[in-house]
Amino acid sequence: MVVLKIKTHIYRIIYKLAVISKAIIVPITPASFRTYVKKKLLNQAYPITWQQKTLDGTPEGEKGINLVGYARAEMGIGESCRIAAKSMATVNLPFGIINFTGTNSARMTDHSWIHKEITSPKFNVNIFHINAEQMMEIYAQYGSGIFNNRYNIGYWHWELPDFPDEWMDSFNLVNEIWVPSTFVADSISMKSPVPVVKIPHSIEVKIEHERTRGIFSYRRKHSYSYPCTM
Repeated sequence: MVVLKIKTHIYRIIYKLAVISKAIIVPITPASFRTYVKKKLLNQAYPITWQQKTLDGTPEGEKGINLVGYARAEMGIGESCRIAAKSMATVNLPFGIINFTGTNSARMTDHSWIHKEITSPKFNVNIFHINAEQMMEIYAQYGSGIFNNRYNIGYWHWELPDFPDEWMDSFNLVNEIWVPSTFVADSISMKSPVPVVKIPHSIEVKIEHERTRGIFSYRRKHSYSYPCTM
């Protein structure tokens, strides 16, 4: 047991050094090699067990949502997190945002939801707007404490028919998966041991002024009907 703890501690040091040295490592190593090494290091430094997502009685914290994601990132997965925040605010659902950066190199300058940021989880449900391959980074940074005795939902994106086997460990961190489309649901469901639910991204259309035919210079003497099938 002592030897195992020492070994785990050494791997954690190596992983943290690799994160610090990312700017040097990236230009001189291929992406496939970095992905392989990163997965091996994380598995050794922060081994995951099924129990870390298990609820022991009533979930901890107030009723509400800990929204975990790249809330400040100027990228698609960051916008996904901000859309979720907008939806929750619209229906007055209690929530807080844990802004995560990890090893993401995107610009982190979108502060539109900074007023909702919290430093630690306070609610009884976690929704991770973090894709499957990045869930291990969440575990590496926060440990099991962020998962324990909370209901954990991963909102994942994946746009290929086959979900990679090397990300299967991420299922051990969640109780269910939400996805934005039927395609993603079909892909992940084939390998998922937990429920997969389609929850599309919300959209907001603001129409500040009435739109009439006159705005588009349509002639009023003619009318047209366009059949539409869904």
